[in-house]
Amino acid sequence: CMMNDGIPTAVTTIALLVNLTMYTVSLLVIGIVCLAIKPGIFLSFTLFSRVLILCGFLVHLALLFASLCLIFK
Repeated sequence: CMMNDGIPTAVTTIALLVNLTMYTVSLLVIGIVCLAIKPGIFLSFTLFSRVLILCGFLVHLALLFASLCLIFK
């Protein structure tokens, strides 16, 4: 555990937030690249599925923005 090794709590929190942020960014980039390469697959989904995918994309963007705001006050 990082705190048992003498690493401050603030540094541990920032490291975990950055890790989560990079994971979220990688998911968004992979999704955008897949959509750019094969847009026909996205368009073949039902309307309900497309709405859910877009809602998930927007939620990921909102969480990414919120975590960046927490890191860089």
